[in-house]
Amino acid sequence: MTITTDIVKAIAWLEQHPVVGTAILGSLGYTAISILRAIHRAIKNTSPHIGPTFWSIGRKFRISAVHKYLPSDDPSGYTQVQYSRPDQWQELISIKSNLCNLRHRVCPKNHEDVLAVIISRNGKENQKVINFNR
Repeated sequence: MTITTDIVKAIAWLEQHPVVGTAILGSLGYTAISILRAIHRAIKNTSPHIGPTFWSIGRKFRISAVHKYLPSDDPSGYTQVQYSRPDQWQELISIKSNLCNLRHRVCPKNHEDVLAVIISRNGKENQKVINFNR
């Protein structure tokens, strides 16, 4: 019974002090929304970079390009070469799937190459980047 009486007293106090009550309720609402957004961002993982191991149902991932960086005398230090077709990028990377095609790992064939793999893990999400030796 004390919980319900405390709630009734709190509501009565908020009704007696409308300006302070509005400020308190506004700050509680703003705090609750901020906490929920932080949790949603942590779950959604909005980072454009992912690791070489990822999970997807079946082989629904889509690789749109593999960029190979070659050393050069440019100010950036590298020249980029793009491989867009599967027959081209299969010379640079291999994809190993296990656990009934649920877990996939992107592996460069030459472990010293500087690569960036542009991939969509389920074919629908925004494209992510996997960097090797960068």
